Amino acid sequence: MKRLFYLLVFVVISVKADMLVLKDGKEINGKLISIEKNILTFSTDNKEITEELSNVIRLKFQKMREGGTAETIDKLPDKWLRNRIKKGLPTTKDYPDSGSIILRNNTIVTLTSPQIWTIQKQKTILILKERGRRRAIRTLNYFHDYEKAEIIHAWSIAPNGKVLHLQDNSMTREKIYSSSPRYNSVTRIRFSMQGTDIGSIIDIKSKERRIKPREFDTFYMETPFTSSIPAEKETITIITPSKKQWSLDYHISNNLSSLKNQITYSKTVEN
Repeated sequence: MKRLFYLLVFVVISVKADMLVLKDGKEINGKLISIEKNILTFSTDNKEITEELSNVIRLKFQKMREGGTAETIDKLPDKWLRNRIKKGLPTTKDYPDSGSIILRNNTIVTLTSPQIWTIQKQKTILILKERGRRRAIRTLNYFHDYEKAEIIHAWSIAPNGKVLHLQDNSMTREKIYSSSPRYNSVTRIRFSMQGTDIGSIIDIKSKERRIKPREFDTFYMETPFTSSIPAEKETITIITPSKKQWSLDYHISNNLSSLKNQITYSKTVEN
């Protein structure tokens, strides 16, 4: 019985990105290793630290997400983001009329069949002014009866390089149209990022998977390249099975005629 108990404890702990909260208010992200003789051992950024239990206010267990133990920008697994920050970020002088700016908006669609696909999105937002802080409240919509959705990571990066991670207690799943049977399957993941001061960066990566086909519904995507937020870079990548013949059509709206020279299309075939 004891062996089974220890095994279960190990499995539960190993899939968590935990948070240690100390009496002085310091919060440390990492993973609980052990508690023995009133000493807590905690792993963070590939090193172990120890704390007396009397110095610990609480220990929060969180779901492990990408980069979950990183406390500073240099520890995050995102080379593009680190290089973009080193290059120098835009300021209100560059965008005087905007409260925030999109540094990166990437969408990758992987088609298994015309009715089954996975969509991965990553958006990086820089907060320029006070009104831009409302970007900290985010949502992800999906149809729960034939789709699955998850947040791969959600980071808030302060101007000093400190990283804060999405907390499980900041997330809710709710049905948007619960009073309408026709749209009862539409579900929304709603969450709020912490530490989003002026000059901070929000970086969110999510994934939506179509897990079963829907009658008369094939892959279709409509993407606006204009919005109330300026964007430095937006990309859409569509990946199809290499051994099948696919016909993909795209159309640029006449409303975007002034942007056509800034939109490029390329096709790459890999065996």
